[in-house]
Amino acid sequence: MGGPETDKMCDHLKGAISSGTQSLVMDFQNVQWINSTDVGVIISCLTTLRNRGGDIRFANLHSATKKYFEITKLEEVVRQFNSVDEAVGSLTGKGPES
Repeated sequence: MGGPETDKMCDHLKGAISSGTQSLVMDFQNVQWINSTDVGVIISCLTTLRNRGGDIRFANLHSATKKYFEITKLEEVVRQFNSVDEAVGSLTGKGPES
């Protein structure tokens, strides 16, 4: 991510939130790299959703992305899961860590 991908992600997240989405699962399966701008967008969305009683979950993080989230301490703020199904389950109360 970074550059045009960040703008696309930001527009998509803002659109989902403004249409009433309560919680999001972000699938990082195809994300090999992330930068501080991306983290800022995610934190902004997370804050908005939590203020509305919602949340964000991460799924399918690769080692490089996990490392960046460890460094920025984002891993302490957003729960991470091995699959989208697990992450969705945690939001709906049907997962192992709901």
